[in-house]
Amino acid sequence: MISTITFSVAGGMMAVLASGRSEQLAWRFLRIVGIIVLALAVGAVAWELKQGARALQEWSMVAGLVLCIGAAVIVFLAQAAARRAMLFRSVALLAGSAGLAAAAGMALDQAAIG
Repeated sequence: MISTITFSVAGGMMAVLASGRSEQLAWRFLRIVGIIVLALAVGAVAWELKQGARALQEWSMVAGLVLCIGAAVIVFLAQAAARRAMLFRSVALLAGSAGLAAAAGMALDQAAIG
């Protein structure tokens, strides 16, 4: 349940970041959002690896890793977000979609067990 909520929050933050106008936001704000999402995603992936991944969770873990990579790219691209807005939004949308897919996979796994 913890990883489902964490992936939902992290994926939602990235999806909202993708829908905003990055050229009108301060790059430090974009970087802090990326750092928060990265911390949440790495924490959720580490939690699930510690618990032992079940068969249904494997693709969710891959989606969680895509979220981690996307958040790291956002952290590094934050300063160039105004110049490369389309690339920034694309990465944020991909990472957000992966985070929400990971949350859905974790929820399906919990529904199958319970």
